[in-house]
Amino acid sequence: MIVQPMTCPVFVGRTKETEALLDARRALGRSRSAVVLVSGEAGIGKSRLLEHFLGHVTRDSRPRNLATAECIEHARRPFGPFRELVNALGGKFSSLAENAYDKTEVFARTLAFFRATAEKRATILTIEDLHWADRSSLELLTYLAPRIGGARLLMVATYRSDGIE
Repeated sequence: MIVQPMTCPVFVGRTKETEALLDARRALGRSRSAVVLVSGEAGIGKSRLLEHFLGHVTRDSRPRNLATAECIEHARRPFGPFRELVNALGGKFSSLAENAYDKTEVFARTLAFFRATAEKRATILTIEDLHWADRSSLELLTYLAPRIGGARLLMVATYRSDGIE
């Protein structure tokens, strides 16, 4: 028996979730930031929803920064997804961490970098599979979330609700 994967070319059943993401994107124009966490069981369509949302973003004619990162199972590198995001936006995460007195200083420098980037152009950051993130990345996300207010910055992360440690 030959098994071939089938994919549906039409995105079905996520209108409410897509609209919530698009509303958060539209709010960037009014300098309203947001952190959106997309959760669900494995295979429920979190990545597909994010892909669908990013399709809307890339078809939109408004210029914006877009950076994506993912957490990889068994490859937990300190600040892994944030290294990817900063580097994708033209920065160097290593320079943010260089000569930092402690983690809080790294957090503050990362926040300053994202704020400066979003000041020039609305910025959307996505992180896939947050359930596999290292502790430092989760701490940094927890630090950033309440401090990005007023920036044209949208952070969207997916995670398995059944995979939280």
